[in-house]
Amino acid sequence: MKKKLLLVLGASLLLAACNDTPKEDVVTPAVVEENTEAVFEREHTSQNSLDWAGIYKGQLPCADCEGINVELVLEEDGTYYYQQTYLETRDGDQTFDEQGSFTWNKAGQVVTLEGTAGGPDGAVRYFVGENVLFPADKDGKIIEIESQFDYNLHKVLPE
Repeated sequence: MKKKLLLVLGASLLLAACNDTPKEDVVTPAVVEENTEAVFEREHTSQNSLDWAGIYKGQLPCADCEGINVELVLEEDGTYYYQQTYLETRDGDQTFDEQGSFTWNKAGQVVTLEGTAGGPDGAVRYFVGENVLFPADKDGKIIEIESQFDYNLHKVLPE
C-alpha cells in the first residue's frame, strides 16, 4: 500500500514539474519607449519592400465613351508619366498626357501624383500593392467601388 501511495505521489510531483504554462515577459515602459523608433524603422511598407517602379495599365469606364485606357509609369527617381486615352469619343480617341513628381505618404503605402487634377480633391492617389495600384482617397484608404469594372491598375511585367 505504501508503494502505491509513493508511486501516485511521485507521479503527481512529476506532472506538476512538467507544467507547460508559459511565463509572461515583463517589459518596462522605458524599454518600450527606447525600442519604438527602432521597430518603426524596420517596418515593411510598400515603398521599402515592394518592387513598385514600373508600368501599370487598366481600363476605366466612361460616361460618354467606350472606356478610358490608363497607363501610369512610376520611376525610381520619384517621377511619373500618366496617360489617359478616351476611346471612341465624338472626336475619335483623345489622349491626355501628364507628367511630374509623385510623393509617398508617411506610412509609405500611397503615392500622390503631384499636379494632376483627376482626383476628387485635385490629386490622383494610389495605394501601392504587389503589382497593382488601388485608387485611394486623400486619407490613403483604398476607395471601395462596387462595379463590374476593375478600377485598379495592374503592373505590366516584363516578358
